[in-house]
Amino acid sequence: MHEGLNGDGIASKWSQGIRGGRQKGYKANAEEMVYNGRIAYTGISGLRVGSSYTTTKALRSEDDLNPIGVSLMEFHAKYDEKGIMAVAEWGNISYTDHSVKSSTGFYVDLGYDIGKMINLDGKLYPWIRITDINPGVGHDEEDSKHYSKMVYGLTYKPINQIAIKFDYGTKTYTDSEKDKTTYMNLGVGYNF
Repeated sequence: MHEGLNGDGIASKWSQGIRGGRQKGYKANAEEMVYNGRIAYTGISGLRVGSSYTTTKALRSEDDLNPIGVSLMEFHAKYDEKGIMAVAEWGNISYTDHSVKSSTGFYVDLGYDIGKMINLDGKLYPWIRITDINPGVGHDEEDSKHYSKMVYGLTYKPINQIAIKFDYGTKTYTDSEKDKTTYMNLGVGYNF
């Protein structure tokens, strides 16, 4: 359990979904709480499968406005063993008393460690990611925010806590009038 969401932020920033309803630290209102539960299974080496459910009523600043009901369900899985790296996640946020019925999306990552094939210390993963995000199911401007991504990448891990990544991808909106975006990223990460 933790403090609730700002219903005004969710309503005014519909394309951001519950992100628009985040409260900021000392300004957070805990009159309505967020309830969250999750389960996970790790009984097979390298596999983690789980799900979570979150629910709340996001209060509005004006008393005559109904709170926005928020229910989030997600499923996730990760397999990282024998050189195979596979990750998948699907989520759906349902709303009541909001211009959006739901926000939904998924991504799938697939990669394989080729480091041993080329006698490299550490792990070297070429990978691919497929993503589809629709933040405004049922909204009049739904197609303007619904997009998919195809990303190709390469990750080098000299040790498990450090990752050096390069990726190249495209982002395509359902609205055919929007231009396709092509991008490249280079990053370094440390997990402590």
